[in-house]
Amino acid sequence: MGSKNSGNPGRSREFPIDHACTEHAAPHEWSPEVNPMKYLCLAYGDPKKMDKLTKEQLAALFERCKAYDAEMKATGQYLDAFSLEWDCVTVRPSGGKPMVSDGPFVETKEKVGGLVVIEARDLNDAIRVASLHPAARMGEEIGWAIEIRPIGTCHAEVAARELEQSKSVK
Repeated sequence: MGSKNSGNPGRSREFPIDHACTEHAAPHEWSPEVNPMKYLCLAYGDPKKMDKLTKEQLAALFERCKAYDAEMKATGQYLDAFSLEWDCVTVRPSGGKPMVSDGPFVETKEKVGGLVVIEARDLNDAIRVASLHPAARMGEEIGWAIEIRPIGTCHAEVAARELEQSKSVK
């Protein structure tokens, strides 16, 4: 399969998951002592489509999710998860003061509806673990998806620390 690009270079690419990595990798080979890299998995959904589901459909969806959640937790790499409300506000500077606006930072059909923090050896391992999340395996009709981001160090903090250390060496 080639990459799919929706007119936004570098932004929208689809590629097959390496099933050797996701389905057959032994999750118990991982240990936090080897490489404790953390990844944030953002779970997206379409609130308008979700709102159209009946209580029975939501309950059935929840039941299907529980098995996937249990499989993800069984890896030992699941750290925490939270569901988020659809409504949000954004605070950004304007004229040196914080200004509040309604809605997410970017207008999209899908909104972040949950987050999961996992630990993994590398991005491929993070993809394997995140692929166990319900939003990666079902819910296509309601816009579900998972975005995986490494949790890194604040580059400004590192630069300030290095600058301070270089001053103390002189």
